[in-house]
Amino acid sequence: CLFITPNTRLASQLRELLNAIYYYYLNDEAGCWETPQVMPFDAWFQSLWNTAVLSSIVEPKLLLSSPQDLHYWEQSLEGTAALESLLSKHSAAVQAQQAYLLLNQSLIPCNEHKLVFESQIDSASFYQWMVRYESLIDQTDYCAQSTAQCRLLDAMRSQKDALISDDNHFDFLPSAIALVGFTAPNALQSAI
Repeated sequence: CLFITPNTRLASQLRELLNAIYYYYLNDEAGCWETPQVMPFDAWFQSLWNTAVLSSIVEPKLLLSSPQDLHYWEQSLEGTAALESLLSKHSAAVQAQQAYLLLNQSLIPCNEHKLVFESQIDSASFYQWMVRYESLIDQTDYCAQSTAQCRLLDAMRSQKDALISDDNHFDFLPSAIALVGFTAPNALQSAI
């Protein structure tokens, strides 16, 4: 079983706890045990993404860090009418980045809700920025982590039958995964 935690600190503590449990059950007998697989979610996804890219399951894209991603959000705001009324382009870009992350984590298909976004001035501006951001990113070899998670999930869903057949494209996935320490995993994490 692979144990997935929300952060590195909890992964380290869980690894120590599992080793202590194994040691306790050995009762001072000489022996060894397999090291438990414990990883933070982001590190596990990074390795999963790299394997999927090498297996040609997803389009090869490099994952952006949050500051790198913010750079593309700031570029997407440039030249828009709403930018003139903003006090801080950087703060608006940070808020847009967070909103986009929440939309992806909630598995909300934005294109299906275009009318809702355009119903108010603020959400219409965000939708315009989002479309520009996605256009900018699509022209590069980069991808935001939440977008990569959505793309991998789509690939997994589209090849769901391959999981059952002998020609398994996802044979690198562990047989069992346990989420440990998440107060409430988001919809995207649960789906993956």
